Amino acid sequence: MVATTRRKAKENACLVFHRFPPEVLLMVLEQLSDDKSSLLSCCLVSHFWLSAGRSFLFRTVTIHSKKDGPDNFDAFLRFLTRSGVGKHIWGITLSAPPLPEVTSPDEDMDAFVSAHYTPCSIDTVFRILHHTFCLRHLALQLLRLTSTSASSISSPSHPHRPTLDCLSFDDCVSDEDVRPLFDLICLFADIGTLTIAYGPSVKAVPEGTLFGQRRCLPLIHRLEMYGENEATTYGTFELLRRSGSLDRALTQIELETTLGNVLTPFLTFLPEAATHLVHLNLIASNVFYEPPYDISYPPPFPFLPALRRLELDIDLDADSYPPLCSRYVHRVIDVYADLLSTPSSFPVLSRLDFHIDPGTLAPEILEYSAHWPIPVWHRLDEALMALPSIEMIIFELKDIPESMRGPLDPLVNRTTGSFVHYFFSRHMPAMYAKEIYQVVHDQEAAGYESDSESEDEDNPDGAPTADAAQG
Repeated sequence: MVATTRRKAKENACLVFHRFPPEVLLMVLEQLSDDKSSLLSCCLVSHFWLSAGRSFLFRTVTIHSKKDGPDNFDAFLRFLTRSGVGKHIWGITLSAPPLPEVTSPDEDMDAFVSAHYTPCSIDTVFRILHHTFCLRHLALQLLRLTSTSASSISSPSHPHRPTLDCLSFDDCVSDEDVRPLFDLICLFADIGTLTIAYGPSVKAVPEGTLFGQRRCLPLIHRLEMYGENEATTYGTFELLRRSGSLDRALTQIELETTLGNVLTPFLTFLPEAATHLVHLNLIASNVFYEPPYDISYPPPFPFLPALRRLELDIDLDADSYPPLCSRYVHRVIDVYADLLSTPSSFPVLSRLDFHIDPGTLAPEILEYSAHWPIPVWHRLDEALMALPSIEMIIFELKDIPESMRGPLDPLVNRTTGSFVHYFFSRHMPAMYAKEIYQVVHDQEAAGYESDSESEDEDNPDGAPTADAAQG
């Protein structure tokens, strides 16, 4: 009798799970999408729950492969071939294992990182793409990219060229030149955001030969470049030219560098990308501290008819002695005043961000920089107020520890802060009187970021075109 009752209870429970409304089940699994252990438990309830849970369990996958260990990337490819879960995967990260902690402060970091690069064949990545046709995000980290001479991607045009929302390379290298990096990029037809962080430090490929006879190159909509490698820089600009990305596709660029031999080619290239550029983030104040002697600085910004948002940085870590560091800041502000001195070049620019890092030093060093003989902050104030469409100027204080925010708040509060009131009223009086500025911490700036993203979603085509701006 007891056994019969238990059997019926089990059957009734299975029946309940089987008849569980699919839309309710999907809502439950969606809430558990970041909890892998709970998702695994749900997948063990029944075949129906397993089928529904796979799409959440395999939505993002990270594969680590050791340099001297088994090739886990190839093992992952074999798993995709026999399991059929590739249709559920939206994001893949292929990476070497996380770097161990550095034990000696005198250790060469470049050699330390180089010793942990894991080889990754582009042919393997190409075959993985054939089994993940819903893939939207692909990230490669700490990899040594290698080409395969017999690879099916060697032809100028191949049938399977997916689109991606995001493709990122974080500290990936190659042995000879940058061809493996761009061979992998050319696997795709359209890339929403291309991120290249600290690319391969190798020799440059002769101009015009990097892409050979390729006729099918990916369109790039947003470009993020971090690093100091000329070969990657020139190769990326050649890709943008030949792919047609400059004809309305490319609308956002972020560049971070500390070398003039990267910044100078970018400023030379910028006029080609200016027509449809909506958002430019230039993190290069270290270059402006000590400009190259063989060229005149700053090269003027070109006419940017569609630019709505511009971001610039002010690095306060140039020197530990505040008066000397203020000399560098003085130079950077002078450069920015020159770059912005032609208001007709920015007909629709409505927002300007200054990222001040570290923010804890801002009150002391900015005040020092204002007392040099040339009134650069007044010059910047005049340039900003001459911009025809400017609506908001953000001064973001970055990398402020939680323990420092309490003492700093009374100084930088927009309405009552002693530093803000004293500094801006004396050195940027026009902006202060117009009240179009905000001083925020890096976490507070997230609210402004979300507001900006909402505006971009409301206007997905970006800012007015050149003809509209001129009209």
